[in-house]
Amino acid sequence: MLTEPSKCHEQPREGTVSQGHCLSSSVPTKQDYKWKKKDSNPKPFIPRPIERKFIHSMSPNEIFNLLFDEDVIQYLVDMTITYARNVKGKNLFVTNPSEMRLFLAMLLLTGYAILPHRCMYWENSSDTFNEAMSDRMTRNRFDELLSVIHLCDNSKLNPADPMTKIRAFYAMMNERCLAFFSNNEPQSADEAMLPYYGRHSSKQRIVGKQSAWDTKCGYWLPVTGTLCSLSLTLVQSRLEAREVRLKSGG
Repeated sequence: MLTEPSKCHEQPREGTVSQGHCLSSSVPTKQDYKWKKKDSNPKPFIPRPIERKFIHSMSPNEIFNLLFDEDVIQYLVDMTITYARNVKGKNLFVTNPSEMRLFLAMLLLTGYAILPHRCMYWENSSDTFNEAMSDRMTRNRFDELLSVIHLCDNSKLNPADPMTKIRAFYAMMNERCLAFFSNNEPQSADEAMLPYYGRHSSKQRIVGKQSAWDTKCGYWLPVTGTLCSLSLTLVQSRLEAREVRLKSGG
């Protein structure tokens, strides 16, 4: 346990101006701390929050629908249509929430039924053909959706925010994670590396990681493993500090 020494024992040095009780314009002297070997007194959290739990066990599909509710899916549909028509020039492009949910489900499927190339899911070969993919959406339609899926309106970007293209979407995700997480006492806050293979100023090189160049993201998890919050503020603050140094010539 660390105890702070008593203050206000020193008199102002000669040639300094007193600025009130125990204040001086001189350089403060080095303080010597004394360590005591004893247990610290924990401070209780008052008022203690009421623990929240799901009233019944939920399937993975039900949990997914809590996070990707109708508002989130409709937001993805609106942003995708806007991007396809205004940027890609596909004036007749349309989609709907039902197709967007199917598209997201197919993306999740490609995450655990991994093939060397996505077109192989529609091949007639017995070792690569995937009935769940090919029977519900054509390959050309899947490729078209993949080329225009978007999370923001490019006409309303904030040039000062490096994460402006995903800021609104992950703010919606954080809001839902905080609304449905079980607030038991053991909590975990740490950083994780998000694999990203494109070009972006937020990517960092950390030696020893599985992928040396990734984007760092902070996360908050209870002991149940349910995601509570994601944070990209650490990355943004470093980038802003770097921009300030460059503008100031540092």
